[in-house]
Amino acid sequence: MFGAIQERGCTRRKSPARSSCPPGKCLERMEHQRRRPEHEVEDQRVSFRIRSAGATAAVLAFGIMTCATMAGIPEPSFVLHGTLAVDGQTIKATDGVTILARVDGVAEPVGTYQMGDNPAARDNYVLRIRLESLADGSGQSGNAAVVGQTAHIMIDQGVGPQRHAADVELTAGGAVVTLDLSVRGGITWHRAVYYDERYPSVWTSGTWMLDHLVRQGYTVLDADVLKAWMIARIADNQPSVVVFVQDAVPDTVAETMTPDCTLRQYLNAGGKVVWYADIPLFYQGHVDGTTTGWGVEGSMEVLGFNAAGGDWESGTEVSITGGGLNWGLTRTWLSQRPAEHAGLRALAHDGYGDTAAWVMHYVEGDTYRGFVRFFDRWGRPNGHDVRQLAVFGNQLPPPLDNDYDGDEDVDARDLVLFDRCFDGPEATPTPPWAGITVHNCLATFDSDEDADVDLADFAGMQNTFTGSDF
Repeated sequence: MFGAIQERGCTRRKSPARSSCPPGKCLERMEHQRRRPEHEVEDQRVSFRIRSAGATAAVLAFGIMTCATMAGIPEPSFVLHGTLAVDGQTIKATDGVTILARVDGVAEPVGTYQMGDNPAARDNYVLRIRLESLADGSGQSGNAAVVGQTAHIMIDQGVGPQRHAADVELTAGGAVVTLDLSVRGGITWHRAVYYDERYPSVWTSGTWMLDHLVRQGYTVLDADVLKAWMIARIADNQPSVVVFVQDAVPDTVAETMTPDCTLRQYLNAGGKVVWYADIPLFYQGHVDGTTTGWGVEGSMEVLGFNAAGGDWESGTEVSITGGGLNWGLTRTWLSQRPAEHAGLRALAHDGYGDTAAWVMHYVEGDTYRGFVRFFDRWGRPNGHDVRQLAVFGNQLPPPLDNDYDGDEDVDARDLVLFDRCFDGPEATPTPPWAGITVHNCLATFDSDEDADVDLADFAGMQNTFTGSDF
């Protein structure tokens, strides 16, 4: 319609090349026009203006009615800003947490802010909630709110379900409101640790990690109970995690080297395993203390890929990825059995780019469960990092200052490790033990953050000393 109106409006009649009035009549006709009453001429002009304006108004009204039916009229945003704490931990700009605003009846969020989006906000969030007003007959947009609605403020940590933080009435466009947000609760995990003194280990020894996890409320499962526990979690589909502190998989849950075994079925059902030290499923353990060597075929057949396909024995210090930091890794190690597989969520790389810590998910869309592998070497990893990987989806408090092994105390063992890191002022630590890294020395003991471990840091060590099992 609009095109036809334009086309007709642009069509002009050509002026005659010469006057068509007969000789002698032109002056008479001109005189008649000159003598017409002024009101007739004005009426004609007004009539023309009304007709022209009417045509234009009809076109504009058609366009406005079409737009109003589709969406409302944008209004100034409603702005929320403040701090955010999750499970008692203040969220920083580098933590990658997203704040969203939702209103009932609107499919998309009406506002989002990822921590760090605005560098000027630093560790605060600034959430702009889109508003619109509705003309008669117009419908609400799919991503904007209306004054008077209630916005549900949600927190998305990238894992697990979004968590409700607050409800806010959207009182007026252009309003700026300070609101410090805090959420608690998170995922309720069934936490367990596998340990059975009848069964063998390969690169792990002692009960230090077992004792640490028990103090933190983990349930100990022997090989027989582990099978029953996994079957129960498959049935009830409750969030669960088991940390293997022995690195030969027991034959009660890895009955066969196939994806039909209980362990793989547990992963398929949304279970979570944390594994460190030797290659996952490289050995199958038996109740008499012996092992059956499966090699890398164990992980290939049960987990679905080669869990140690990278270059072995690199001995290079790992670098923690952004994903690894998000999952809670704080300490490095020297890699020995990395993986190389495109389908993994990489948490740390060795010096050659192979994946020294990773997660394999077995449920479509999952971001926080599956098979978690890190610390791909002999020895024992940091206790805090083990627990944070286990309950990722929840956020633990940061590790204690001067607690090198992450067992929630500062004791004689930490003092020994401080001595290994101590090299005096303005000197980069050169720890003599293979398992100690420069990163860990500075991250743990450099209390004044001047890139060395010296007497000033020792004073901090004394102030935080608690003794064992504090």
